[in-house]
Amino acid sequence: MDKWDLTRIIESDEVFKKKVEAFRQTTIPQVSSFKGNLNDPEKLKGYLRLSKECNEELAKILFYASMASDLNKKDVKASEN
Repeated sequence: MDKWDLTRIIESDEVFKKKVEAFRQTTIPQVSSFKGNLNDPEKLKGYLRLSKECNEELAKILFYASMASDLNKKDVKASEN
């Protein structure tokens, strides 16, 4: 069975779990800290930079999770045959 090389996105399941936890523990609070402060041009600039970084990191996390889930479904189907 062919498999996707998910290590090009995130190195391993362990690294994936660490990235998810870091996103929850660090990134979400960082983004939340900008609430009510975006009228300052420098803070808006910082928020936009952080938002871009968050979107990129979250895209990797979600893509990895989706593709890993599809691989797991294929493994289940293969073992049923």
